[in-house]
Amino acid sequence: MNWTARLMRFVRSDAFALTVSGLCGALLLFAAGMAVARLNAFPYRQIVAVIDDVEDNLHRPLLWSLYRADVPATVTTRDEARMAPGLTLVSAFNESHDGHDVRIVAPDGETVHEWRINWNEIWPNPDHLPPDARDQYQKHLHGVTLADNGDLIFNFTELGMTRVDPCGAVVWRLPRRAHHAIFPMEDGSFWVPDMIRHEAPVATYPNHVPPFDEFLLLHVSADGEVLREFSINQMLIDNGLHGLLYMSQIAEQYTTVTTDTLHLNDVDVFPESMPEGVFKHGDIMVSLRNINTILVFDPATLRIRWISVGAVLRQHDPDFDDGDTISVFENNVLMSEPFDNANAGANAADQRSYITTISARENRVLRRFDGGRGGPFFTDLMGNHQRLPNGNMFIVEARRGRAFEVTADGDLVWDYHNILEPGLLGAISFAERLPEKFDRAFFAARTCPAS
Repeated sequence: MNWTARLMRFVRSDAFALTVSGLCGALLLFAAGMAVARLNAFPYRQIVAVIDDVEDNLHRPLLWSLYRADVPATVTTRDEARMAPGLTLVSAFNESHDGHDVRIVAPDGETVHEWRINWNEIWPNPDHLPPDARDQYQKHLHGVTLADNGDLIFNFTELGMTRVDPCGAVVWRLPRRAHHAIFPMEDGSFWVPDMIRHEAPVATYPNHVPPFDEFLLLHVSADGEVLREFSINQMLIDNGLHGLLYMSQIAEQYTTVTTDTLHLNDVDVFPESMPEGVFKHGDIMVSLRNINTILVFDPATLRIRWISVGAVLRQHDPDFDDGDTISVFENNVLMSEPFDNANAGANAADQRSYITTISARENRVLRRFDGGRGGPFFTDLMGNHQRLPNGNMFIVEARRGRAFEVTADGDLVWDYHNILEPGLLGAISFAERLPEKFDRAFFAARTCPAS
């Protein structure tokens, strides 16, 4: 029997019918899956929720809070004579991997003071949270500041804002989903990002498929009372920038968006101590990471004074440098795969982040600093920077558990690593050099009874 006859016999057989049926079924399933994903229709949300739960409960502790690397000591490089003076506040994961410490660290690496932060002790009954948020594996700090009296104010990110005294006793708790940053004002109040996760459609935000996040700013008093709140999403609409709400969708014919569309991750206020330029005293700057946007607005009118879209990539922590200039921790995430902490970030070997300086008056990038002689640095998530009074730069390479200081000409003078055990580092969610008034004597006067 020749091959033509064999082919015709197969075409007439039940096996051929089953094969065609199977292929048609597979194609239909594929097409249905593409349509579900494109339209965010049922059961897309349910599938995404399952994937998120698996990540939170199984992989997330390893993939992002830990980093495998061998470093010789907590402080590995130090030139104290060229350092900016002062102790350093470090907020970082501790050896339990799901817990958080805030430490006050001396130049030699000694811990001068420490808070061991325990979610379950501080928030035993978090009734303000939906069940999925209460049950998530890690409840880490993201947003920390030190008050003049030594109290510590912090966010369990997207879970609640808290103030504790130097011994860790709760002063107040704010049951809001505060996250990422806390900016202290001279009057003792704070600006802090907040969010609402909408589980049902909202007419104000068409084509926002639940669940989706609406981002807010809160002005919180020193006593933990909300003085004012407003929506960043609504502010974009009111300023004629509604198109920014849909930038996280890349489909050709659909503008539906869902979940974390903007990712508000910082707030900063232009201080009275700086001469005005493009920016005016009291102006507020926010960072919207997922749409590569930084904007500055007048809090009295909520009118946007200046905006930058696309000058930086996946940024954190924009700061005012002067009346016309800002500097930004630009994560510059260009990886083809997720950052792999289990293998010391091997797939991120050629990646680097920057401290990027932008002129608001000229609306252009002036400089990208890659670490100088301290070597390139990279973190795909978090990260912050601080210009120090002596001209040095303090940088937090968050995911690699590192904070370091370089001079204005790029020499490394201090290098700190959050070592959990030999060969294993914990992520640093925030660190900063403290003003000199927070010295050893300040913390010695706030000793706590042994637990």
